[in-house]
Amino acid sequence: SNDKVREQLNAFLQQAKKDGTMSRLTEKWLGATEPTEHPDYQSLTGENGTIRLAAVAENKPLIYQYQDQCTGLEMEILSLFAEAYGYRYDVDVVPFDSVIMGMATGKYDMASASLQITPERAESVNFSEPYMQFDVVIVVKNNGNQQTEKRSTLADFDNATLGIFSGSSFDALAKERFPNAQRQYYTLVPDMILAVEQGKID
Repeated sequence: SNDKVREQLNAFLQQAKKDGTMSRLTEKWLGATEPTEHPDYQSLTGENGTIRLAAVAENKPLIYQYQDQCTGLEMEILSLFAEAYGYRYDVDVVPFDSVIMGMATGKYDMASASLQITPERAESVNFSEPYMQFDVVIVVKNNGNQQTEKRSTLADFDNATLGIFSGSSFDALAKERFPNAQRQYYTLVPDMILAVEQGKID
């Protein structure tokens, strides 16, 4: 069952943190150079079953597409987990905004989407233990002299145009914190960065 797989994945993540596997993988995928060795999940034997995996392969280096397969930190963690427990994956690359619905309706057994854990999402799906924590930042364009920037506090962005990651929990936060701001939605972080650089969003 999915509950059993979740328990196994949590046990695997706990062990990976203790034995240094997680530190090694974090250093590999979040280091200064892009890895040249990628997880080979297509060769998994699957003697204990197949997991239907929804992959949002748009968040490099956590999970992204390389040639004809998914790769990245999350994919390598999942590959090592499946190898240890005798599973294989039936991978379906999907857009971010369809992951929760696909999980809730039983179309997928598991999702790899770099999902932030929120109370609302936890009502629809079961999360594994978190394997990583990230700081949240707001990105603004630097014109070379930060002292001349016209916006220096959050209040200065109330009438701005904000770029928001589609389907993220930041949408509700932006609506609450910046009620008068315009919002544009993106599915790829590099597209948002480019929009900031080009002045399309603030």
